[in-house]
Amino acid sequence: MPETARNQIIQVLTEWTEAKLTENDVWRWASARCLPGEDSYEGWLAGDRISHEVMLHLNSLDMYLVVRDDIPIYLQFLKRDDSDFESAYRDWQESLREANTQERRRQLKKNPIYAPFC
Repeated sequence: MPETARNQIIQVLTEWTEAKLTENDVWRWASARCLPGEDSYEGWLAGDRISHEVMLHLNSLDMYLVVRDDIPIYLQFLKRDDSDFESAYRDWQESLREANTQERRRQLKKNPIYAPFC
């Protein structure tokens, strides 16, 4: 797995946890790494499927309603080895489903980043 890219993702998530970055900062950071006109990070991530999934979520954090409280779930997923992708992905999705999406929508509907998806 390309440790440099994964470590950068972990660093950004850590800084978001520490309130050094906002959701808007994270969103812009992820969007800037996506290939123009595509929904892909393949060149940067060199086949790291776990990091790719996380980046897709960060690039669309508005749509996925990703908030600071979710960061431990994303970090746990990033700790898994890409060779165990299927199992890691199932566990990650299960953890994400546990979030109270309806309550989150209610809380985020006034936030301009998330409002279109609430």
